Amino acid sequence: STACVALFDSVHHQLHFSNIGDSGIIVLRHIDSDVASALQRNQKTPRTERKSDLRIAYVSQQQLKSFNHPYQMGWTGEEIVENNSSFKQASDSCTSSVHILRGDMIIMATDGLFDNVDIEDIASIALQWEQESGFFDGGGIATRNKRWASGD
Repeated sequence: STACVALFDSVHHQLHFSNIGDSGIIVLRHIDSDVASALQRNQKTPRTERKSDLRIAYVSQQQLKSFNHPYQMGWTGEEIVENNSSFKQASDSCTSSVHILRGDMIIMATDGLFDNVDIEDIASIALQWEQESGFFDGGGIATRNKRWASGD
């Protein structure tokens, strides 16, 4: 099995995670909006007229022994002593942290998603979900801020 485990630290706005194999995390961020912090661009075009300002801010690293041969956690019934094995321990995971901004979307998935859907397509699908969820109806950023303030 591959695994990705994450914990969000809301005080420091950090996503801490450990990943083994070809599971992973993608962080999507609005870079042309008021939510974008220091990465702001294109503020002249109204947000509702932009096709998309959602961009890939972070992609976690996969751990692969070779193409389509990810590190895995598992037990074969025998002690694993060879370095050539794809079976690993949890201590062999890639552990890291990434800073999260308000409005970021975090997608955790397995290779079932990452091997079959382009990252740009994942971003487009996420944007469509965000729009259909009502984050932008009737006022763009103002609507989203109002929704966040209400706790929804």
